[in-house]
Amino acid sequence: MKLNNKGWGLTQMLIMSAILLFLLLVVSYYIYIFYNGLDERGGTKYFALESKLKSAAVIYSKNINSSSGRVSLSTLKSLGYIDVFEDEDGSACNGYVLYNDDSYDSYIRCNNFVSPNYDRNYE
Repeated sequence: MKLNNKGWGLTQMLIMSAILLFLLLVVSYYIYIFYNGLDERGGTKYFALESKLKSAAVIYSKNINSSSGRVSLSTLKSLGYIDVFEDEDGSACNGYVLYNDDSYDSYIRCNNFVSPNYDRNYE
């Protein structure tokens, strides 16, 4: 049998190109699903509101020398730690923060979004 030292043939090149194209499509699909999943969870739209609420709660807890507890948005508003709390549509939102030592978990409720494990009893 004589060896062909001319490199890849057309058939092998087409097979490799098809495999690479398939892998590219699979990776593109998963990237698309990942970024759309962020929007469905509110990661891009409501993350700023949760961060704003959490920042106000950190300042509040430091000022009252409390290491654990719960603070509602209405308390933070009445004490002047936060002023406007609306989503990008302009509708008012509600929320609270649960904190323990240096762990702060903020939860918000808007017209089109509710944080996972949100409890209306804490508002």
